Amino acid sequence: MTETMTLVTPGCLGTCWHGKYHYLEPYCGCAHDCVYCYAKSRPAVKAKLSELKTEFQNPVPMLPESELLNRIKDAACSGDLKIVKLSRFTDIFSPPFDTNGLAFKILETLAASKVGRIIITTKGAPSPETIALISANKEKFSYNVVAKPDCGLKFEKNVPPLEQRLKAAGQLCASGVKTTIHFDPLVPGFEDRPEMLNPLLDRLAAHGLKRVMFSYLLLNAKILAAMRTELGDAFAERLVSEFDSKEIQMLPNQEDTFYASMKPALKDKSVRTIAALLEKKGFDFVLCSLKSGRNAAACGSKLCDGSFYA
Repeated sequence: MTETMTLVTPGCLGTCWHGKYHYLEPYCGCAHDCVYCYAKSRPAVKAKLSELKTEFQNPVPMLPESELLNRIKDAACSGDLKIVKLSRFTDIFSPPFDTNGLAFKILETLAASKVGRIIITTKGAPSPETIALISANKEKFSYNVVAKPDCGLKFEKNVPPLEQRLKAAGQLCASGVKTTIHFDPLVPGFEDRPEMLNPLLDRLAAHGLKRVMFSYLLLNAKILAAMRTELGDAFAERLVSEFDSKEIQMLPNQEDTFYASMKPALKDKSVRTIAALLEKKGFDFVLCSLKSGRNAAACGSKLCDGSFYA
């Protein structure tokens, strides 16, 4: 069956909580335009981009604003949505929707609804107004900010400065919001080295951020081609040397989720190294079981079951 991109979609089998949640996709596309993006090549996303007559890096709302907010309100107040994840294919704080206030209006609508839990994962930095809204509804929100080590390569083209993102996360954490840093996805051989990770861990601790979930890049031909174009042949060849040659279907019933994973021996070494650093510095942490749980015996009981950051 061909998948389509819709405003509200039940969580898919094989992912966290075995589908016991709903995705909310208020926009199509993402202005962060990360070079390793999984979403931009997914057929459902490409079909919706074509329908909305836009490009991935130029996101547009799924519906006109008033209709969008009314549809979200109706769905969130129906009682059918218990846990909402923002989002599967985009970022709630993707420019320009934080700037123009649409992101705030969406979160305000959800906060006032029957939804019990609202899970945000973002590379963005919310406005002060949005930070206040989330803090005032701390029992409803979990906040997860993607932050990764600086290895000197620009994998994310259009994200706010790291310090701005960490400051927002630190404010939310201090207000009592469950806040987790996502090293997601780490590019093996580049971002998983101790000399890259140690300075970042110290910055996190300085902001009072002591919870980490980490995962590794998954690779397919389209992502590799994009990374080769942006970062060159030498980078691409070194990256390929870290990965198995075989692509495996990651999610059941989704034939466009074939990816290659990091070689098991290299992953084992990397996981042990990162886990040791996190433990030494007093962090609470898990390894993402969905993206990186295969052949990850080194992490033992530290595999995420979906509840760690939610």
